[in-house]
Amino acid sequence: MSEKYTGVSVRSTPFITMILAPQLKLRQLPLHFVERVRDIPHAQSNFVLLDGAAVIKQDVGFKQQLTTFLETQNTSIALMLERNHKTKLELLEIGFHLCLEIPIATEVIIKTLENNMKKSKTAPKMLRESMVEYQTGDAFSYVYDNIGRSFLLNKTKSTYLSTNEQGILEYLVRRKGFASNKELAYAGWKNFDVRPNTITVAVKKLRYKISKLSLPYKIRTLYGYGYILEQLQD
Repeated sequence: MSEKYTGVSVRSTPFITMILAPQLKLRQLPLHFVERVRDIPHAQSNFVLLDGAAVIKQDVGFKQQLTTFLETQNTSIALMLERNHKTKLELLEIGFHLCLEIPIATEVIIKTLENNMKKSKTAPKMLRESMVEYQTGDAFSYVYDNIGRSFLLNKTKSTYLSTNEQGILEYLVRRKGFASNKELAYAGWKNFDVRPNTITVAVKKLRYKISKLSLPYKIRTLYGYGYILEQLQD
């Protein structure tokens, strides 16, 4: 890779520190280590590699802080020592892009990171643009890269939207702003039985991205019902 990216991890993880880190450095993906999991959100990095079990042990306040931080990363990987659907789901809800079970070939982890770094560079090279009209006459703009990933735009920059985030946003637009939790579950995941917390996490990420782009909209919670998309007044 021609461009150098820096990752962050916790020094107390032997597999990452002693085995993976030297190989990442050779591939121009050097890792910066911190002493505690709680130091991660204060690091400067492009990607994150963490022990999933150490993250799960943290309190709710830290997990919320970590969710916000992971939104700024090109990619984030949680490593798991065992197959556990509940743990994997929680890590994905926190905001990790991937959960990989170890033992795993280091080359798989490295290639996963390299591929995600390459994807992050395709965002400015837009192939097509679509507009989703809002009832006020304003619009959300999207662009797509050459592998079909969606990016939400303002005039100068873009941010990646997951499939469920885009589904939620577009459904709120089509419904003139109002939508129930059940409607958003189907809009984002094509499944009415999605856990409420999963929807809450997705909406939180979407709020952050709308705010990050300084778009004049806000998603407000309608307690006991769902959500409403509101246009902010100048």
